[in-house]
Amino acid sequence: EMLIQREIYFASPAQLNDPYDCRLNVRDALSTAIAKAAEAKNQALDKHLNRFRRMDRVYDKMQADIQGAGVFSLARSPKNVLMWSHYADNHRGFAVGFQLSEKFTTHRNSEQIFGAADAYYAKANPFSEFFEEFAPRATNSDWNEFWTSILEIGLRAKGDVWAYEFEVRILRKIPG
Repeated sequence: EMLIQREIYFASPAQLNDPYDCRLNVRDALSTAIAKAAEAKNQALDKHLNRFRRMDRVYDKMQADIQGAGVFSLARSPKNVLMWSHYADNHRGFAVGFQLSEKFTTHRNSEQIFGAADAYYAKANPFSEFFEEFAPRATNSDWNEFWTSILEIGLRAKGDVWAYEFEVRILRKIPG
């Protein structure tokens, strides 16, 4: 279909084969970051992080945006035997290579694509690390950067057990 119709399909997070893919909890990650700052007795970081706690009602919207987005998954290598085993109908078929145009790598376009990036493989919820890095430098004018970063992390992060895939994802605001 992709070659005949010249269309690609963006799966919703619920359609991805890893049951934890795109299901990271933003609110829990913030709590973890706050607990780590308190344990380290880092009062400045704790103060910055607690500003984000006051936005608690926003996190449900963020989770909904992540769950309502679309993901087009690609692999960096056409020679990965595990990828052929998992995704290529018992090693049948052929690999198609893509060279991504600017349309797929920039924000604000008619296809509602907001970027292409490598999957981020993590042992733990990467939102905690994001909050720790972003909070000290955040200002009120950083809202768009904050929202976009949360959305991208939520759609790019995968458990480190999947690192063999060397996945690249094109992210879209809606599935289909």
